[in-house]
Amino acid sequence: MTFVSAFAENMPFPSQSFDAVISVNAIDHVDDFACAASEISRVLKKDGVLRMQVHYHPPRELEPHALTDEVVLAHLGHLGVKKVSEEVPAAPPRDEDSPPRFGPGERLVVWANDA
Repeated sequence: MTFVSAFAENMPFPSQSFDAVISVNAIDHVDDFACAASEISRVLKKDGVLRMQVHYHPPRELEPHALTDEVVLAHLGHLGVKKVSEEVPAAPPRDEDSPPRFGPGERLVVWANDA
């Protein structure tokens, strides 16, 4: 395994170099979703597998995108992604001093082109 530190909007890999791209609750943290989606499309091999768990939430300072089904499909639909699951996460028990983990209307959505 090789560790590479890079931005999703500018991946230092040749085009069509990956059999699969997997993202778990990360894509909402990028600065430019459209650019990151373009890079995912570029580095994924033809007929490559894409699986993403996307946290839908209102924009925040460190999570600047309010992603929706329409946004995901507009930028990644050409890869054949389909919604595999959608859930409203249960709030874990927490102490009174910690902020809630998930707010109203938030959900976790899994998209895949191999379902």
